[in-house]
Amino acid sequence: MNPRAIVHVEIPFADREISKQFYKDLCGWNAYDVDDLPGGIYTTLSTANIGAALVEMNEQTQAGDVLVYIGSEDVASDLIQAEKLGGQILLAETLIQGLGTLGIFQDPSGNRIAFWKRAD
Repeated sequence: MNPRAIVHVEIPFADREISKQFYKDLCGWNAYDVDDLPGGIYTTLSTANIGAALVEMNEQTQAGDVLVYIGSEDVASDLIQAEKLGGQILLAETLIQGLGTLGIFQDPSGNRIAFWKRAD
């Protein structure tokens, strides 16, 4: 994985099946539901270049809240650097069992961005 490359994007949805069909028809992406993760069903999208997923809208994720994931070699250090540069840490380094490490921050403009380090 190339650190600092965009490696994953999450797109909020109001209706899972409509969104799955929309992106299939628009981009040719297939969708796969993963239901054995904490928090319920997670719908991944098969894209050619980066990881993508559909996430259910809720109080924390509204329409337009696309979450971009940036590759990281050290999530905790990258979060600290983001904070030093004027960002705000929203989710400290968190292990997602068997998948990798995640941290989310808000940039100075209010955008939510994630750092991601895939498990080896």
